[in-house]
Amino acid sequence: MKNNCCEIFKSIIKNKNLSKIDNCLLASSNVASENKKSFKIETNNKSNYCRIKIDDCIIESEKQKKCDYLFFESTKSVFIFVELKGRELEKAVEQITQTVEFFKSELSQISKKKAYIVSSSVPRVENIKFEKLRKKFESTYKFSLEHKNFTLVANENDLFK
Repeated sequence: MKNNCCEIFKSIIKNKNLSKIDNCLLASSNVASENKKSFKIETNNKSNYCRIKIDDCIIESEKQKKCDYLFFESTKSVFIFVELKGRELEKAVEQITQTVEFFKSELSQISKKKAYIVSSSVPRVENIKFEKLRKKFESTYKFSLEHKNFTLVANENDLFK
């Protein structure tokens, strides 16, 4: 089922000429999960999120790195990039970065942006590397990148404080 939010998303990215876009959109979805990792946006049900599958859907190329999902909310003009990953945080940051670059021309139309990585537990050294990459990402793109192990629940009211 598609909704107005998904139609608005399609109008924002109309210059991308994506053949499979309708198969990539899931209206009214605020959850993504795979391989025992999950991401959820806690919402007051007034928000209307569209979950967009990025990996092997919006971005079909096997050569291009990309994150798993993008959540879009039209009334608040929100993009939330999500990567569900094993232990490779460095690779996850690169996947989110490449996806942000893919949508770079559309980002000017979006007022609120955030990125999340949900991973398996990672060694301390990976977390240290991640902190450096996170700071570079946030400096470059001017929005935050957060990481949590296994399950991340983002409260909609706290997302952009």
